[in-house]
Amino acid sequence: MKLRSIDFMLGEQALPIQALGELRKLCGYFRSVVVLYNLSRRKRGDAQHRLQLLSVGSQPWDICQLQIEGPDSELAEMVLTEFINEHFCLLRCLRRSFIGEPKAPALPTTLTPPFELQFHYHRYRQDALYQNKATILATASKLITANFPSKLLQEFEKRESVSATVMGNGIALPHVINEWVPQPALAVIPLPQACDWGSRLGPVSLILALSLPKRPSREMVQAFARLSKATLVPAFCQQLLTCDSPLLLQALLRRTLISD
Repeated sequence: MKLRSIDFMLGEQALPIQALGELRKLCGYFRSVVVLYNLSRRKRGDAQHRLQLLSVGSQPWDICQLQIEGPDSELAEMVLTEFINEHFCLLRCLRRSFIGEPKAPALPTTLTPPFELQFHYHRYRQDALYQNKATILATASKLITANFPSKLLQEFEKRESVSATVMGNGIALPHVINEWVPQPALAVIPLPQACDWGSRLGPVSLILALSLPKRPSREMVQAFARLSKATLVPAFCQQLLTCDSPLLLQALLRRTLISD
């Protein structure tokens, strides 16, 4: 059976008791199994069991996902998408025709780090020619800066010549401090096929290219140290690698930048 999912972000009150009760009631109407997966806490619980929902330990602005599997999963997805759209911030809506226009998918200011961050996303087509690391780094450089892409590319290549920036778990984190880009920037590039990054840790399927200004603030360094630390956690990396929603991916990364 097909596993269906609904991605969303909790609000200021996290998972209120009233909404929790309504969720359990709705899930009871279906034969499908519905699981609440808190992506931020990496915990999950059966949506029909109150104690399991409470054990997930949801906090304000956590990124969550309802996972639905069973004989009536399509109907359950439709109904529960309406519920999520009403109570929380829906990050991915595959069924607009059933719920009308969803809430504007703007991320709340609580997911904004204490500095301005430029976030860029690029997904290669299945037939795209991106054969090597240099091609992908060139793409990242063009995403981050339209004025000095060749200068930034040189900085990335210089860093990679020291050692490959593979973090393991299928993710590369090329990062530079440079004078060409005045604001912190993160370019996210998922690959349709794994690419050899020249590391004993194996090929990569997701690139997180980071550029920091010449004199980064303490807050910038701390934020991206959290991201670097998180990419060493297999469960977090698996979330990023399997995420097919750019907005959800951005929310997961921003949540990591502001909190461990």
